[in-house]
Amino acid sequence: MTKPNFFIVGAPKCGTTAMHFYLNAHPEIFMSRKELHYFGSDMRSPIS
Repeated sequence: MTKPNFFIVGAPKCGTTAMHFYLNAHPEIFMSRKELHYFGSDMRSPIS
């Protein structure tokens, strides 16, 4: 399993989707799926 060594933190409408798209196009960069919630695993969603 690949462990992250760099995080991109953003807010809504700040360009992180575009940054994810462009970095993912590079053959030597591994990008996880978007909205990983790596640090928020103990948080509940409002629906649950």
